[in-house]
Amino acid sequence: MQQEVGLTADVQQRAGPDFVLVTRNAANGARWGWLAAAGVTCGLLLHATAATLGLSALVASAPAALLVVKVLGVAYLAWMGVQILRAAGAVPDAPTVDTPRSGGAVFLRGLLTDVLNPKVMLTFLTLLPQAMDPAAEPVAQAALLSGVAVTAFGVWWMIVVPSVRWLSALLADPSRRKVFERCCGGALLAMATAIAAN
Repeated sequence: MQQEVGLTADVQQRAGPDFVLVTRNAANGARWGWLAAAGVTCGLLLHATAATLGLSALVASAPAALLVVKVLGVAYLAWMGVQILRAAGAVPDAPTVDTPRSGGAVFLRGLLTDVLNPKVMLTFLTLLPQAMDPAAEPVAQAALLSGVAVTAFGVWWMIVVPSVRWLSALLADPSRRKVFERCCGGALLAMATAIAAN
């Protein structure tokens, strides 16, 4: 339990991979940012539902299952980080708009970023019980609290995506775009390493 609380505090103190993903896509255009945010929010919704139904607790209580989730999450973040770094190296010297290939791919990346992040699962597992009344019906409380948490994150993305528009003009310069892409890729690799180390 102490480790879970520590992970929760870590999530609250630093921007996570979902923030990097949404920001990077929003810098390519609002549409891509909204799709990434929608994927991330659906990932949160899946975790919230699993926590409400008690499925997350089952996974967290089984070391082997939790290890599988952790390995998958680390591998996915590392793969995304490497892909972004490779894309940064391929940015041409002429100004271009680096738009993703499909909206479905952007949404799926957002979804998998949160679904495969064990810290998100542990966050729901540690925060929900702290806010619940032991005397009241647990499932209804968990559903309500999970809904509030997911809605709050949805509102957060509604602030973040429009706020990143200014990056589009800034990143029209290829050298700036390379730096931005390398920062995003490096951040994801650093986060993958941090999750692996915990």
